[in-house]
Amino acid sequence: MTGHRRQRRRGGGDVAEIGRGGEAGFTLIEIIVAFTVTALILGGLYQLFSTGVRAGTDAASYGEAVMIAESTLDTLGIVGPLVPGEVRDVVGGRFARLAIVRLRPDLAERAADNAAAAAPTLYQIDVEVTWTEARRTRSVLLTTLRVMPPAPPS
Repeated sequence: MTGHRRQRRRGGGDVAEIGRGGEAGFTLIEIIVAFTVTALILGGLYQLFSTGVRAGTDAASYGEAVMIAESTLDTLGIVGPLVPGEVRDVVGGRFARLAIVRLRPDLAERAADNAAAAAPTLYQIDVEVTWTEARRTRSVLLTTLRVMPPAPPS
């Protein structure tokens, strides 16, 4: 073996074969395997990170949509009179809001049967907020019943 020699430990065992220039190193196969393992680990970390970011964005959008729907439920019938019908608009340039107010005489009749006085008027309010995120349409629907006092006798 010209240009190759074995290096020996003090205890007598071989340590590594040393090349022509007296240098030991990694083979091409070892470098490719290490690169492949590193690429797979980094790919997994990227996937995990992007999933976490997407989940955070989804949660923030969902929270904002719920806040819009709740504030709509809170203001209907308080700011102005509660009138059956529907209202559509866009909030914040991103969320489409649909508020539907329905008179619920079926529930009012049951209440009138049980009470001697004039029954209050019952309304069902549905608020749906929709938005598009990552090419998917998402929505939140909140529903409540609102009791309005009976009209005063004239």
